[in-house]
Amino acid sequence: MTESAAQARPLSAAQSGIWFAQQLDRANPVFNTGEYVEIDGPVDPEVFSAALRRVVAEVDAMRMRVVEAAQPQQVIDPPADDELPVLDLTAEADPHAAALAWMRADMDTPADPAEPGRLRSAALLRTGAERWLWYQRIHHVAIDGYGFSIILRRVAEVYTALLAGDDPGRARSSAPKPCWPRRPPTASPRSSSATASSGASASPTGPR
Repeated sequence: MTESAAQARPLSAAQSGIWFAQQLDRANPVFNTGEYVEIDGPVDPEVFSAALRRVVAEVDAMRMRVVEAAQPQQVIDPPADDELPVLDLTAEADPHAAALAWMRADMDTPADPAEPGRLRSAALLRTGAERWLWYQRIHHVAIDGYGFSIILRRVAEVYTALLAGDDPGRARSSAPKPCWPRRPPTASPRSSSATASSGASASPTGPR
């Protein structure tokens, strides 16, 4: 038995439904779900990247993929030492519009749930001297809107602790496991609010 086979878990009924629907049209990005957080204030991209890596290591749903067998199953891949892409769009004529266009292009990119690392993407987009958008996209077979909110809060918590030189501690038991949807997927990146650091605040501003 291979390591992947030993770690494989059955999909839930809802996950199976999403998986089979995706197989009918693999090039359709309809099951991509995304959000961005608009941050006003200073951000340390290296510390933010470290915070996100830590949360990805804590949350199985952010490292899952689907393996094709007699019945599709989910496998949790080990954490990867990925760097968070940082895009400086401040030289654009309209940095916010350029950021939205970049995020929409990523949302329109089909994600293969069977390919390692393809279920999710993330980036920090700089649109002003102290204005940032934190974007993340995760396939709906892995997470729902509630899971997004938990991840957002945990990343903010870990980032704030790391920035202060403190130990962020372990994730609470509410951290999402590989889950199934409780609401329809979004078709474009949506905005959310959070506090990402001491001295930086975020406010909800929908895509324009």
